[in-house]
Amino acid sequence: MKRISEIARQGITCIKNAENPYFNSKYADLGTVVQALKKPLEEAGLGYHFRVDNTIEGNGWMVV
Repeated sequence: MKRISEIARQGITCIKNAENPYFNSKYADLGTVVQALKKPLEEAGLGYHFRVDNTIEGNGWMVV
């Protein structure tokens, strides 16, 4: 938790580069967020991964 809080204190921001027409708003897409966090996470010795699992109750997929 200490390393995560150190990253949070850096004040990292992302450019809102995508539009959501449903809410008439802009947001930073996942690629932009990943790029912004790549170096700070590496410097802190942290990482992440995505895992796709088949949902138990349905025929869809979910990202964990």
